[in-house]
Amino acid sequence: MADNNKKLKNNKDNDKKFRDADPSAAYVMNADDLRADWSLNEKEEKLAENRYNIFIHNLMYILNKHGMTQADLCKLLGGSPLPPQITGYKEVGKNIPYRTMVRISVALGYSPEEMTSQLLDREEDSNQAHSRPKEECRKYVGTYSMSFFATEAKLGGNRRSIARAMADGVMSIFFGKTIDGIPSMEVLAFMNCTEEEQEKLLRTVREAERKGNTQLIERCYESVATVKDPQTREMPRLKCFYKGRMILTDRTVEISLKQVSDADVVHLMLHNRAANSSVGSEYKGGLATMMSTSRGREHMPCVQALALSKPGFSIAKEELATHLFLQPPEVDMKEEAEEIFNYMMKLFPNGDAESPMDKALDDMKVFLLEKMLEKTMTKVLQLNALGYYKVSTQMDSDLYTAVCR
Repeated sequence: MADNNKKLKNNKDNDKKFRDADPSAAYVMNADDLRADWSLNEKEEKLAENRYNIFIHNLMYILNKHGMTQADLCKLLGGSPLPPQITGYKEVGKNIPYRTMVRISVALGYSPEEMTSQLLDREEDSNQAHSRPKEECRKYVGTYSMSFFATEAKLGGNRRSIARAMADGVMSIFFGKTIDGIPSMEVLAFMNCTEEEQEKLLRTVREAERKGNTQLIERCYESVATVKDPQTREMPRLKCFYKGRMILTDRTVEISLKQVSDADVVHLMLHNRAANSSVGSEYKGGLATMMSTSRGREHMPCVQALALSKPGFSIAKEELATHLFLQPPEVDMKEEAEEIFNYMMKLFPNGDAESPMDKALDDMKVFLLEKMLEKTMTKVLQLNALGYYKVSTQMDSDLYTAVCR
């Protein structure tokens, strides 16, 4: 009996060590973290060890989160014993067979990529902090037409008509994996479509949506993105394919997209109008701010407005563009106008009123007035028009009315 109690105590101690073990996975290492003076073998060793450590870090987090022991994990694996690389503490995470990582990941409801390329505790904490009711998230599910200004021309060198200066895209939002009852919102996008590509995507993706097949949705995007150029046998359209996620707060919708074939990123922010819309009323479109990289002649950070519409755009490009121009705001100039008026009265007094400027030449007075106007207007513009751009609720509503009428 004493031996059984001792064995039980040892098992509990081992489980505590297992959950408290620190794999030192403080961050996800990438190629930039590998020192240039390391040999290829050293780089391989460091990166492989980091991935093993991340796997153990995530495994500890999941088991601790659900109160699972080593025995529970063994049962989940069909009775398979845990490899010594996992139960050992001095060599935590060293040389775990890849198939073992796959088996454990799938048993816990994750892919091996998710278990080795991110810190789940930080990722899921972020999702929890921005979680919204599923009914609200559902209002955004669907496929949207996108319209924005093409940015491949050199800054200041766009000589095209408004219609030809516009670019098109398609974006699909759908439910991904559910963690603790909170679904992730997955996003696929194809930026800078041709008309034929946009038409094909809208048709095939919406058919996949009717079937409720999210995997088929992704294949629809891939079928357009992976078409090979008959001359080069390359896939130039792959650079237009982006994947990402959407997060909702009580006020905003945030969409982050990453280029599948390269490192370009796109960030969208728009009003969460669905938070206050009527029950069952889906989100049909609106105005968003977009930060991306101009991928044409100049690879530069780019900020502009973007229009989203689930039913598509039935208005002319020229009318649509009026909602996307970064128009200066309406500025209240009452105080500045009064200041300018008082200054003019001093320069050009009426009747017999004396002024220190009486003996100044008229052209000098004009010069002083001109400088005063420049100073005042520059200050107003800097503070109100040139510092930042906002998508107001009225601008969002105006676009919605225009595209959904």
